[in-house]
Amino acid sequence: MQFLVVIRGNEAALLPPAQELALVRETFEQLASGKDKRIKAVYPFVGERAGALLCEATTPEELQECLMSLPFWRLVRAETHVVGTPKALAEQLGRMEQKLAGLTSTAGRN
Repeated sequence: MQFLVVIRGNEAALLPPAQELALVRETFEQLASGKDKRIKAVYPFVGERAGALLCEATTPEELQECLMSLPFWRLVRAETHVVGTPKALAEQLGRMEQKLAGLTSTAGRN
């Protein structure tokens, strides 16, 4: 499964600014290295203390482990969303159209 993870910096500082900055830098160096293959894409939001990650994990627990391995984890809050593909959604909509067509043709016979 793929998850879109929107990450935002916490409002209240937990550490002195120099330590927080070092953890954030370390996190982005780790993300830029591409070592964790579960993280497929990283999108920092320009001008914000926020960004998005596209992560691949087989379970929510694996996603949690992936996110908790990021050095800045305690400094952020995350919003996670399971995402699908346009192809899968188009196929699902096609099946729904077929079911609706069957319902309207059955209703017309009564």
